[in-house]
Amino acid sequence: MVKFTYKTASVPEELKKALKLIEEDFPIGEAHKPLGIEVAFTLSGGGPGFKYNNGKAAVSGSTICQVLRALASLRGFAIQGNIPAEFSEDSQFQTLGLMLDVSRNSVFTVDTVKFLLRRMALMGMNTLMLYTEDTYEVPGQPFIGYMRGRYTQAELKKLDDYADALGIEMFPCIQALGHMGQALRWPAFDGLRDTSDILLAEEPKTYQLLRQMIEAACAPYRSKRIHIGMDEAHGLGEGTYRKLHGQVPRFDIMNKHLAKVVEITDDLGLHPMIWSDMYFRLGSKTNDYYDKEAVIPPDVAKKIPPQAQLIYWDYYHFDENFYLDWIDRHRAMGCEPIFAGGLWTWTVFWLNFARTKVCTDAAMSACKKRGVKEAITTAWGDDGNEVDMLSMLPGLQYFAEHGYNRIVSDEVLGRNFLGNLGDSIDDWNLGTLLDDTPGTLTIGEYHKMYGVELAECVDSDAKWVVSNPSKYLLWEDPLLGLFDEDVKNIPFAEHYKKLSKDLKKALGRVKLGRPHLEFAKALADVMEVKSQLGRDIVRAYKTNDNDALTYICEKQLPKTIRKTEAMLVAHRKLWFSVSKPEGWEVIDTRYGALLARLRSAKIRLSDYLDGRISTISELEEDRLRWSSVLEGILVKELDEGNHQSGKDQKIILPPVGYRHRQIISPSIVV
Repeated sequence: MVKFTYKTASVPEELKKALKLIEEDFPIGEAHKPLGIEVAFTLSGGGPGFKYNNGKAAVSGSTICQVLRALASLRGFAIQGNIPAEFSEDSQFQTLGLMLDVSRNSVFTVDTVKFLLRRMALMGMNTLMLYTEDTYEVPGQPFIGYMRGRYTQAELKKLDDYADALGIEMFPCIQALGHMGQALRWPAFDGLRDTSDILLAEEPKTYQLLRQMIEAACAPYRSKRIHIGMDEAHGLGEGTYRKLHGQVPRFDIMNKHLAKVVEITDDLGLHPMIWSDMYFRLGSKTNDYYDKEAVIPPDVAKKIPPQAQLIYWDYYHFDENFYLDWIDRHRAMGCEPIFAGGLWTWTVFWLNFARTKVCTDAAMSACKKRGVKEAITTAWGDDGNEVDMLSMLPGLQYFAEHGYNRIVSDEVLGRNFLGNLGDSIDDWNLGTLLDDTPGTLTIGEYHKMYGVELAECVDSDAKWVVSNPSKYLLWEDPLLGLFDEDVKNIPFAEHYKKLSKDLKKALGRVKLGRPHLEFAKALADVMEVKSQLGRDIVRAYKTNDNDALTYICEKQLPKTIRKTEAMLVAHRKLWFSVSKPEGWEVIDTRYGALLARLRSAKIRLSDYLDGRISTISELEEDRLRWSSVLEGILVKELDEGNHQSGKDQKIILPPVGYRHRQIISPSIVV
C-alpha cells in the first residue's frame, strides 16, 4: 500500500485539521521520519497540482479541497506506479457541489455524511446540501420529521464543523411550498394545506410556520445561503386556495408567495435560491419544464425577487445544445443560474452510471461553454430509497472530474477514483450491470423507436439505460408476472449468474466498497433464479409439464426464498451501517410481502399438483405487454450464444423505470 507522511510544522494551519480527518480512511499521517512518500503542502493560487522527485512531493492548491484533490491524484498515480514530475489542473467552477436526498426514508447517519464529505474533499468538491423536506429538527414543531430519523440541530452543527475543516460549505436545502406531504399529513397542520403536498399560500399561519422552519434550518450552519425549494408544486392554487380566493393566475400566486418567503430570508440576512421549474411549467401549456414553446411573461420575470437565485435542474438530456438553450433562457429572465445535474440513483438499487455519464457530459460541457460558475449534482432516492446511495460515488467522481477538466477521459476518472477510495472504479461499476442487461439500448436505438432525429453532437452509440429490471423482476409477483411478456426473450439468468461470479471476484479486491458489492452480489444471486421464475411457471403450466412444475415447486421456489432472505439480510446490514433505522420499515415490508407471495405461489402449485384444485386461475390469463409503445418495435439480434440453433433470438426493450406500487399488483395498493 502506498503511504504518505508529512511533518506538521510544515503544514499550513488551515490544512492541519483536514489532514487529520482524512487519516480515517486515507493512507496519510504525521511522521518524524519519512515513510513512503513525504509530502509538503502549500495553499497558493492556481488549481490543484503537485511536483514530485525521488520520494518527495510538493502538493498545492488554492483551497483546502483543491489541495486534497491534488493529494488524491498523487495517490492514484502512485498506485499505478507512474508518478509524473509535475501535474496540475485548472478549476472550471467556483461552486462544485452535491445535493443529497435524505427525505425519502433513508437518512444518512452523521458518520456516513462525514465519510461522504471526505470523499468529496478528495474530489475537490466544495459544497454539500442535505435535502431535508422534513428531516430536520424544528423547535416547537414536533411533527416535522416525526419518526423519520430527522437530524437534530446538534448533529447538523457537528457536520457543518466537519465540512468546514475540509473546506466544504454546507447550507440547508428545504421546501417552502410543494413537496411538503410528509409533514402535512399530520392533523397538527390542518388549515395549512392547499393540496395534500402543497402549503397554502397567502395564509398568515403558513408564513409563521415557514419562519420557524427557515430559522431552524439555518441555525446549525455558518453559511448564509439557503435553498428553499419551490419546485414541482403541481396543482398550486387548485385546492383550498381556490376555495378561498377563486381562480387566480398561478404566476401571481407563485410570485406573491415567493416574495413573502424572501421577506423572511431578508429579515434573517440569508441568501435564498429556488428551483426554477415552476416558472417554466406555468408558462407551458403542457406543464412541461422543458417545453420549448413555454413563455414566461416579462412582467412575471421582473417580479421574481432578485435575491432568489434560480437553479436550473436537468437530469435528462444528452444533447449539449439543449442545455445551452436553457442556460440562455434563464439568463433572459435576468438571473445568473446555478446548474444542477443528476446522478441517476432513483427507482433503482444501484447508480445508473451509463446515463449519468451521458447527461453529465452534455450538461457540464454546456456550462463551461456558457461560463456558468456554479454547478451541483443531485442524488435522489425516489421510491423508498431502496438504492445503495453510496453506489453514486463513481458518478460523483465523474461529475467532479468535469470541475477540473474540459473533457473527462476514462483514464483520468479511473486513476482519480483509485486515488480517492483505493478501489477500482471498474469493480464498483459492476453494480451497474444489475440494470444494464441484455436488451438495453444505445441512444440511437432508443430514439429510433420514437422516430426522433438526434443532433450531430450526440454520440448515438452511447449506452442509454432507462430500464430497472433488477427492481421490477425482483418485486414482481411470481404468479401474476406483470412484466413477463415484455421480457420473455431476454436471458436474464445467464447475465446475473455471470455478474454474481464477477462480483465475488471483485469482493476479494475492494476495501471501502466491500459492503456495497456484497449487497449487489446478493441481488444478483436472487435475480439469477427469480428473473425468469414467472415465465418458467407459466410455460410449465401451459404445456401441462407437471415434472417441471414439481421441480419449480420443490426446488426453484425454495431456492428463490432462501436467496431472497439472504438479500434481505445483506440489504438490512448495509442500511443500518450507513443510515438511521427509521425508514427501514418501508423496505422491510416489501421483502415481507415478496416472501409471503413466494410461499403462496408454492402453496398454489402444490394444491394444483396434488389435485386439490383443477386450475390456477392466475396462470390462465394471457400475459399482456405492459406498453403498446413497445409492441413489436425495436428488436435487435442477440450476439452472444443464448439462442436456439438455427434461430436468432430477438431481444425486446425492457420496460422503463417502474416503481414498487406499479410492480407488485394490477390492483390499487394502499
